[in-house]
Amino acid sequence: MTDSQPDPKAAVTTAALDQILAARRWDALWSFPVDLGTHCLSQYYLFLMWLGRTEHAEKIATELRPRLLSEQLADGSWHTVRDGNDIRGEIDPTVLNYWALKSIGLCMGLSIDDRSLRLARRYILKEGGLESTHFIT
Repeated sequence: MTDSQPDPKAAVTTAALDQILAARRWDALWSFPVDLGTHCLSQYYLFLMWLGRTEHAEKIATELRPRLLSEQLADGSWHTVRDGNDIRGEIDPTVLNYWALKSIGLCMGLSIDDRSLRLARRYILKEGGLESTHFIT
């Protein structure tokens, strides 16, 4: 590369730096949403229910239910973390999300035979059921 030609890597680096700096808050800190996956939100909801913190769990359920339904894959499964390049879900997040969605549904009038629950159940059984999950699930 000669001195007269601009370095393409420098242009990309500068643009990335500008974008990162533009995302800073007023106090010069960054705040990006963390997406740990819907299964982490489902675990949190289930723990709250188990602990008897139903008033807080109900608030979470109103946001969690539509998110679970919108991120469920066509085969009834869910990803651990959203990935547009991966069309297959995984057993562990599917079990946790199914359990939470079933619990939310019982509280909010979702039928146990709802299509989303049927698809998730079918996926879980096809993948080997609970015996195929990790110990935490």
